Amino acid sequence: MKSRLVIWLCVELLLAVGASLSVSVCRSDHLKAWLAWHNHPTPETRQELDRQGTLDNWSHVTFALMLFGAMAVVTIPVIVVVTRHGWRGIGETKIARLLLP
Repeated sequence: MKSRLVIWLCVELLLAVGASLSVSVCRSDHLKAWLAWHNHPTPETRQELDRQGTLDNWSHVTFALMLFGAMAVVTIPVIVVVTRHGWRGIGETKIARLLLP
């Protein structure tokens, strides 16, 4: 059960990171910092651009972790039930009896 769960969680983590990287989160503060650095390349504008880039990276990490957590909340109980009861035994669990008419 542990290896199956670990494999599924690793796949979900890769999916969450991929989804987070594919979503372009360009905040207006980062855009303003980039424009300021592009128009007036000074050490101060570069420092602000780097700071805004770090904040954008943290927003990507936060989004990936939230997405991974949401997927894991569903995956962990499903893998546990399937491992214990098999695919045919899913309908015989207490949870399935509560959810299915």
